[in-house]
Order: sequence, then C-alpha cells, then structure tokens
Amino acid sequence: MMEVPQQALPEPVVSSPKAVSIYMVVVVALALLGVLTVLGGVVLAWVDKTLPESVIVLGSVAVGALAGMVAPTVR
Repeated sequence: MMEVPQQALPEPVVSSPKAVSIYMVVVVALALLGVLTVLGGVVLAWVDKTLPESVIVLGSVAVGALAGMVAPTVR
C-alpha cells in the first residue's frame, strides 16, 4: 500500500497500525461515491432525466466528509 506521511493523518489514526488502512479505505470510498454521484448526474442529464434530491444529498455529504477527513489539522 502507499506510504502516507504521518503528519498528514489525525492523531487517532496514527496511534493504531490498522487504522491507517481503514482510513485509506474510507477516503477512497468517499471519493468514489462523490465521483459516481457526479457521473450519475451527467448520465441522467444526458438522457433528459432528473437526479433525485436524495442522491444529490448523498454525494454532497460524501464530499463534505472527505474534505473533513483530508483537511490538515493544527497540532
């Protein structure tokens, strides 16, 4: 797996060896969910259908959670 700089991770993640792997899986999953939401919106717009509001909310929450996880913290 990729080597992640320790200062880029939150303190609880650094303290446990398995937590880094879980953290990476969650970050990738949230990023994938955000990308799939955008791609789904483009595909539905292409076929003249509307994207349900619940899908927009799900994608927005995923991107917001991703931003919260990868934003630098002050130590």
